[in-house]
Amino acid sequence: INQRAVLATSTLVVFVIALNTTAINAAVNALANDLGLETTTLAWALNAYVLAVATLVLPAGRLGDILGMRAVFLIGLGLFAAGTVLTALSQGGGMLIGGRALQGAGAAFLMPASISALNLAFPPDQRGSAFGVWGAAAGIGFAVGPLYGGVWTDAASWRGIYWADLAMIGAAVLLSLRNLGPLPRPEGAPKLDLVGAAVLGVAILLIISALQRGQDAGWETLTVAGSLVAGAALVAVFALVESRRAAPMVHLQLLRDRVYAAGNLATLLSTVSLFGFLFFFNLYA
Repeated sequence: INQRAVLATSTLVVFVIALNTTAINAAVNALANDLGLETTTLAWALNAYVLAVATLVLPAGRLGDILGMRAVFLIGLGLFAAGTVLTALSQGGGMLIGGRALQGAGAAFLMPASISALNLAFPPDQRGSAFGVWGAAAGIGFAVGPLYGGVWTDAASWRGIYWADLAMIGAAVLLSLRNLGPLPRPEGAPKLDLVGAAVLGVAILLIISALQRGQDAGWETLTVAGSLVAGAALVAVFALVESRRAAPMVHLQLLRDRVYAAGNLATLLSTVSLFGFLFFFNLYA
């Protein structure tokens, strides 16, 4: 295994994902003016990406165990490329939201696959350094994204953000084909937890949809309050289902580890702060 090549592939992938996550924020006004979008539609265009990642990242990670890292990398890059083209060609809110959702689906495949590839390629005493480089690439992508999006929007068009992305996606495909073949496939025959994935996906969709509509429709309305309650109930059902499955998608006992639980909580809080700040800052600045 060429460790440097695997590291280069994984860091490029996570950089492209992070770059696209924040680049759209600098183009929100241009998108609204060009496509005639309301604030709610703009918010859905941003949230469709994150919603797709949150819904699919767990089953996509399990697919990596079943199909192998290179196959999942190529599936993710294909979805991401299709979403990028659809976003660049968007003529209205529906196409834009659909393109962003496809990009998010691709990112859901690529994020866990890039981490697993590093885990397979590096021995335990070198993984810390490899993950440090991977994390730095993600941080740089998040930081550079608004500047990248702003430069393209001012110099040409917001669509240029996505056409330029295709070159990086093409490079990632070539690196995946060349560098990820020697990675070992997981032993055994892990199964995909379709029930758990479906329950969690519907729960996330209901909760995010309610949070999106609450301000306009009213938090006390049946549709909003009902969606929140139903989503929370399905999260409880998901926990119950996973605790009783022989091969769960999520090993809930991991949350008993205080360090692991604290890391997840810190990631949640920092991500909410990042996305909330970026959306409103660029919208009102």
